[in-house]
Amino acid sequence: MIRTLFLHTFPASAEHRYQLRLTEQSRNISHIDHVRLLARVDGGRLIELSLVSAIHSADGNVLRQIKHSDDVRIDTFGAETSGLNQYIDLEFVAMTGFEVSKFIFVIEGFNAKEP
Repeated sequence: MIRTLFLHTFPASAEHRYQLRLTEQSRNISHIDHVRLLARVDGGRLIELSLVSAIHSADGNVLRQIKHSDDVRIDTFGAETSGLNQYIDLEFVAMTGFEVSKFIFVIEGFNAKEP
């Protein structure tokens, strides 16, 4: 399953990179295959930004697992109650020389609520 999200808030930019945190919802489990960040720029063109870092809160570096659409997935778990939900900190190369009007975040994988 592919889910496309239009970001209402632009991602943070630091050291020529855009940073996003993908956080699991409580009592959910996600199996993430691939993530992408697209930028809509001047003239309506879409440009895909390169994913350069993916750090999972429990598993560490998962860039290799989620950089390509290949059915190799990383799991994220939501807390049972009031604990901490797992997350993946993502970094994409920031654009220069373009005016970005919209960011589009694409997640490929699937999720399920825990029983």
